[in-house]
Amino acid sequence: MDLARETGAPDDIATQAAWRGVAAMAASDDGRMEEAERLVAEAVEMVEPTDFLELRAGAFEALAHVEARAGRTNGWKTALERAQAEREGKGNLVMAARIRDQLAAGPPQPVARG
Repeated sequence: MDLARETGAPDDIATQAAWRGVAAMAASDDGRMEEAERLVAEAVEMVEPTDFLELRAGAFEALAHVEARAGRTNGWKTALERAQAEREGKGNLVMAARIRDQLAAGPPQPVARG
């Protein structure tokens, strides 16, 4: 993640969105929700205008993780459903099935605050 952030070309959307997604998930796991939300919003904003379905799916999975850790179950579900649709649109049925399993299992636990 640090290497991608430090050396990735500013216009390399795949690199820029990917490191932001990973950093957002790590920040949310550490309870740094403001940072996590900013990073994942940047990642989603970067990938939405593209036709790179796998990259978009990854950004929405990162968003789902952040939403779950913030205790926002509806946001988690919506983001994962979007990721699943992107995976299915690409024909990546294995990853789509994995997401279906995640939806069935329910969201990760929110991060304790305070």
